[in-house]
Amino acid sequence: MEHYLFLLRLVMCIILSFVVGLEREITGSTAGLRTSIIVCLGSFLFVSASFNSYDDDMMRIPSQVISGIGFLGAGII
Repeated sequence: MEHYLFLLRLVMCIILSFVVGLEREITGSTAGLRTSIIVCLGSFLFVSASFNSYDDDMMRIPSQVISGIGFLGAGII
């Protein structure tokens, strides 16, 4: 059951990032479909690895993912 839940979350991540990337492609932004999918998949894998670890500090990796996405957003602007 655990694998099915992971795959369901992975598919939802791909679908939602596809929608965001498609909107950015239509509007002609520099970061388009591929960029959105790669950033979302990377973020999803880091966060899921953090939550599946047995470390006491589970929020360390997701907080760094959030700051990294903010850095990419500032670079795009």
